[in-house]
Amino acid sequence: MQNAITEPYKYHSSGRPLNVDIALPPDHSSSKKYQTLICYHGGGLVCGSRQTFIPLYLASKLRKLGWIIILPDYQLLPEATGWDIRQDVLDLEQWILKEKDTWGIDVENIALTGTSAGGYLGALTAITWKTIKPQAFASVYGMVDIASDWYSAKKQPGLTVMGVPADAIQEEEYQKHYENDSEVVWDDRLTKDNRVPLFMLYLREGIYPKVLYGRLLGKNDGGGLDDSYLQPLNRIDSSFPKTIAIHGEQDSAVKISDSYNLVDRVRKAGVKSEILAIKGAEHGLMPEAIHDQEWNHVVDFLQKATEARD
Repeated sequence: MQNAITEPYKYHSSGRPLNVDIALPPDHSSSKKYQTLICYHGGGLVCGSRQTFIPLYLASKLRKLGWIIILPDYQLLPEATGWDIRQDVLDLEQWILKEKDTWGIDVENIALTGTSAGGYLGALTAITWKTIKPQAFASVYGMVDIASDWYSAKKQPGLTVMGVPADAIQEEEYQKHYENDSEVVWDDRLTKDNRVPLFMLYLREGIYPKVLYGRLLGKNDGGGLDDSYLQPLNRIDSSFPKTIAIHGEQDSAVKISDSYNLVDRVRKAGVKSEILAIKGAEHGLMPEAIHDQEWNHVVDFLQKATEARD
């Protein structure tokens, strides 16, 4: 986002920083406390950066209303695993607790959001943070039901995602990403590779869960935790934040069933949840401005869920 401040929230074992961009609202004062949106980028967990594939339209609206927007890096598959991503989530919480007074972050009134794979990060945050309890979650065509057949079953020939045929992708071209000495990536702007086909390859072969859990490359390191710790929908309980999902009915990359299943699980846990299903819309809901009425509803949902309480 424009005029954001970049700070490291942790350092990888290689010594390289994982950063956050902090976008402050107009007339910001660190002596005040502000509703805060944690905003995760998309990219199928394999590509993207904190400055790409983000719900910019939503974040910009909230920033103008006086919110702090925080956009974090996180490690990407397959060089990293879901367990590494989970640790990023935990380390981000510690950074927020340490820096909250510096920026005026109201830890009692935090909301989560993310587009596509960022929706997975948002849901993972909601079940993983140990101290901060987010009040709201906006899943934006979120890739949240990672254990479903869409991600775990091999597809028949003819799979097309957003008009691009997946059959033409040659797995051999991407073997280098599987090498154990491959440098971990969390910002694909810094690489020269087109990593988007990895998303389609994993969908086509139905190996997303294996890559996420670290089994494909023998990297599983959950520290004794079972798979459910990387399956947010299977760990939703009454502590989960109030949830709204917005999703295109014709999404060919992340099925709208992900959002329906998320909202259903949250509702069954006794927590408020709702879905905005956009007729005829593909992945990305582009152009976003034509859905302004729906985005305003999401804004209103997050505002009400994070209003300061006595």
